[in-house]
Amino acid sequence: MVRLAGWITGEQVPEDIIREALEAMGTVLGRHGTEPTYSITPGAGLLTCVDPAYAAPQRHEPPLLDWVPEHRTLTYRRPLNGQHVLYFLQDWPAQGNLVFASEIKALLALNPPRRLNLAALAALQHYGFLPAPLTAFRDIQVVPAGALLRWQRGKVVLNRTSDLLPKELAEVPLEELYDQLQQATTEYLSPELLPVGLGSGGSASTLAIALAAHLRPFTVASIGWKKHGPEWQIAEQVAEACGLPWLAVGRVDHPDYWAATIASLESPCVDDTALTLHQLLHTAAVETQARIALSGLGARLLLGEPKRPTKSNGTHSENLFSYYKKQLGMTTGSLWTQDATRMLEAETAWEKTLYARKLERAAGKLDDPTAYLELHMRLPDQVVTPAQHLASQEQMALRSPYLHPHVMPLLVQLSQKTQAYTRRDHPIAHLVRKHVAKGLEARSSLSLHGPVTTPENLELVYDLIGPAALRQTGLFDPEALKAILKRPQTEEHRRKLLLVFTTQLFLRIFHVSI
Repeated sequence: MVRLAGWITGEQVPEDIIREALEAMGTVLGRHGTEPTYSITPGAGLLTCVDPAYAAPQRHEPPLLDWVPEHRTLTYRRPLNGQHVLYFLQDWPAQGNLVFASEIKALLALNPPRRLNLAALAALQHYGFLPAPLTAFRDIQVVPAGALLRWQRGKVVLNRTSDLLPKELAEVPLEELYDQLQQATTEYLSPELLPVGLGSGGSASTLAIALAAHLRPFTVASIGWKKHGPEWQIAEQVAEACGLPWLAVGRVDHPDYWAATIASLESPCVDDTALTLHQLLHTAAVETQARIALSGLGARLLLGEPKRPTKSNGTHSENLFSYYKKQLGMTTGSLWTQDATRMLEAETAWEKTLYARKLERAAGKLDDPTAYLELHMRLPDQVVTPAQHLASQEQMALRSPYLHPHVMPLLVQLSQKTQAYTRRDHPIAHLVRKHVAKGLEARSSLSLHGPVTTPENLELVYDLIGPAALRQTGLFDPEALKAILKRPQTEEHRRKLLLVFTTQLFLRIFHVSI
């Protein structure tokens, strides 16, 4: 991956001031083991950190960033697969300025305002992830997947430029899919850098591991404990079928792991998938010294799993986003104090932003608008971006052949089947049986996650969500939280508890004001 940072101004700022800012951001980005390269002119500067683990060539892919100094124009195109995330500060430190970086922590090195984005917290509670362009910081935005950021002479415009849309009545031969997956895997593996396969017990990760095993030996790592069910056993069988060593990673609910996870995500969360993935990646990196993590990331959503009811025009009085939130099964129950509630009412909800309205209009033109939102919101914002942040902290490149730009359209086309795939007719499972092992019963619908953590058992929690700590931040109602802790630990209650816990932890780690 090419990690970027830059500062574009509308005036002739001296080069030494530009360099000082870039070096501060480069110190953060350089922690991943890559040396920054600087390009500085009066009033503008760019640094790049090229990780060789991400240096695989892409087939006919346009450049991510174009900078034309003589026209004072910068454009950044973020791919549809959600990779190559870019955050930016608009009109800071002065009107007409644009500061951008591949990590929020690099922007924070310049000491911009660290204000909590309450609208983002509300969206996180409603969707289970932060929809772009929101971040947990009020003044920092992220370029959405499939969008183009353009800065020209002090003005910033953010527009969608590409979409994942199926072609009508187009058949996809499974062998064509297999060939494209094979080619993508070959591109993504470097002969100089050691990979590790992340096994989830699902057919997507199984096929990805098998394709890579034809190219070179490596270790398969998976979350492995008996209480997690059969997934770890299937991952072990996959490693054995491919002739590869297997590494079982246990999970520990230690406060340091939670702190490392939230620091990597640069935001709160409402489930513990990221915690489990952090421990898997961290242990795999330490034990194998791998620099590339190969996974089945994104395959399920690209294939339209799980199948959700379609919102047909005219059959529901509620708007598309309200309907989608219900399909996601997220809670909207209030946890906020009265002061926080008043502040939230004064905020512009994400659904009312210009970008969200454009997304809703684009989805509303389709027969299955919820599937469009799954691909253009949930895939990049909930699945890809967090996973890549976690891998980057371990100096690993997270690779999935299913996210290759030539593979994604094929999977979306296959997703047009009206009924959910069974285990027997699932396209990826079919390829596993044909090319890996006939008797291997990989699961098509499993994702990489562990059992939901109950953070009330962590000693760190008492310091963060005790009544005194909650009153100090003033966001969450101590009585509402007390009522949750007294009830049986349902999925809804655990999500609420994790929202409170990780938000309080986020505020502490990043010294965010409200």
